[in-house]
Amino acid sequence: LVPLARWTPPPEAPRRFQTWFFVAELAPDAVGRAPQQVAVDGQELVAHRWLAPREALAAHDRGELALAPPTWLTLWQVGGGDGPPPASARRALETFAGRAPGSFTTRILQVGETRLALWEGDAAYRGGSLDQPGPRQRLWMVPGAWRLEWAP
Repeated sequence: LVPLARWTPPPEAPRRFQTWFFVAELAPDAVGRAPQQVAVDGQELVAHRWLAPREALAAHDRGELALAPPTWLTLWQVGGGDGPPPASARRALETFAGRAPGSFTTRILQVGETRLALWEGDAAYRGGSLDQPGPRQRLWMVPGAWRLEWAP
């Protein structure tokens, strides 16, 4: 179990709680058998299905799967970002085990009809202009085509 990131909602959120994301591999005895059982409680978890990270992002783009920005960005990272996906869960574990877990507090802006999530390190995170030069850590939440600018 490798910690990947800790997320904190924006200060203006009605309820705030930290959420941790982890990378893990199925137990060796489970490989090749049916996926692990998941208990759907009808409250916090209302449905589930097993998907590779890039499959989940594609399902989101098609409007078949609702994702919050932290989940979207985590799937993007675990799926390889702009590069090729890890060859295996073991490789993903090795990749993230060598990194300190990220710490994110989301700032949400409305830009015309589009919501925008910004994270610490983005040139505009602390109230600067969206056009100013500098690092980008932002997710444009355009319906059907979320677009990430990630150049820390």
